[in-house]
Amino acid sequence: DMELIKDIFRRKSMRYHPDKEGDAEKFKRLNTAYELVMKSRGEK
Repeated sequence: DMELIKDIFRRKSMRYHPDKEGDAEKFKRLNTAYELVMKSRGEK
């Protein structure tokens, strides 16, 4: 379900965000994966 995906994305984003001492590469991959899921579902 999309709400679950969005919730997990938000939590992982906070964990890996470079401004929060996170892993920039993981953050980049997370964003890319999220964008692909959103595009495949027809959402923004």
